[in-house]
Amino acid sequence: MIYFVFPRALRHSNLCLRPLRFADGRFIAAGLADAAILRACGLSAPPSASRFSLMWWIRRTYPLAYCIELDDHRIGFLGLYRLRPGKSASLSLAIFDETCRNRGYGTRALELFVHYLQKCRLVERLAVDVMQENPAASSFWEKTGFREASVVGGVLTMTRDIKSWPTP
Repeated sequence: MIYFVFPRALRHSNLCLRPLRFADGRFIAAGLADAAILRACGLSAPPSASRFSLMWWIRRTYPLAYCIELDDHRIGFLGLYRLRPGKSASLSLAIFDETCRNRGYGTRALELFVHYLQKCRLVERLAVDVMQENPAASSFWEKTGFREASVVGGVLTMTRDIKSWPTP
């Protein structure tokens, strides 16, 4: 069995990634109700389950789930799923706060998280799934160095090796 120790929070300047808490359920539910986020997730309607059910689903889906905070204000979510230690994992990243989109916070959160993954050597490769009709998301992932790996059923899968990121 493999064990990893995860820090309470990852910080850089005014940006913080901290483990998701049950109290974040309302924030996550509100974020998932945003039309742009729904399109990015491939959903047509927000989840109608209780906050408890939503948080239970997040815990089961994302072994590593973080709330992205800017100056102690919650702005987004970052989660790792399909985790195969030592090999690969898939990543979800969403900035729910519209005023914080296109300002580099998603990129900073991603870099902070990847530097931690490099340090602990949890995975060698990251993958992201993007709906083909979401050019903003695919552009973001291309700018951060992800490259197209496959397209299945309108979902573009992009990957990047952890080693290709510069170390801090």
